[in-house]
This record gives sequence, C-alpha cells and structure tokens, in this order.
Amino acid sequence: MLNFICNLYVFFIFAGGESDCSIEVLAQRDTVYEASPGKELWINCTVQFCNDSPPQVFWYKLEKTAVPVNVSGGSHIRQEWRESSHLQGISYLIFQNILLSDSGSYQCTSDDIVSHRINVSVSRELTFICNLMHLND
Repeated sequence: MLNFICNLYVFFIFAGGESDCSIEVLAQRDTVYEASPGKELWINCTVQFCNDSPPQVFWYKLEKTAVPVNVSGGSHIRQEWRESSHLQGISYLIFQNILLSDSGSYQCTSDDIVSHRINVSVSRELTFICNLMHLND
C-alpha cells in the first residue's frame, strides 16, 4: 500500500509541473510603428513557451472585431518565427510594400494569450518630410 501511495504522489508532482507553465505573449504597451507607403515594416511580439516545440502565433488587425491578418503566399504581408533563446522566440509580422490601408492596431496571440496593441501608422506625410529634408541638405 505504501508503494502505491508513493508512486501516486510522484505522478501528481510530475504532472503538476507541466500545468504550472503557461505561454506568455509580450509586446510593449503603446508601441507605435510609422512607415511610408511602399516601404517594408517589421512588427514583432516575443513569445515565451514551455516545451521544445514553439507555439503557433496568430496576428489580428483590430477593426470593429479582430480580423485575422492574411499571411498567405498571395498577400503583401508575411509572418516569420525566429527563436531568440531556449523556450523563447519572436513572431514577426512583415509588411512588404506597406499600404495606407495597413494603418491600424494589431495584436499577436498564442494559446488564447493576447498581446498589447501594436499601432501601425502609414502616412504619405513621412515620405514628404523625408523628401523635403533631403532637398534642404
């Protein structure tokens, strides 16, 4: 009987260790990225995870509701994962040839854990200011 109790106790300790770990999705609060139309922009969030298998990360644009970002092969937006350390990685949302319509708030999510909002501002004014500064040189 003692052997059975000890084995059961060890099993609960081992099983409990796994459930204490949860995924964390990190993006600095009030992050703002600015870009000009046609440029490339990378936004990111850091994800800490619990085992050697990186989690799936999804990106959403916040409109009236959260809309999944299209990162398919035909889109000008793609997603990339890079492991930054053991049990931590960075999910990048990469806008290739960014559009004015890409302006807005974005969030990344993994395992129902959601990041802070990441704000993207695409404006022609940035191009004008840069060109004007170049002319004044």
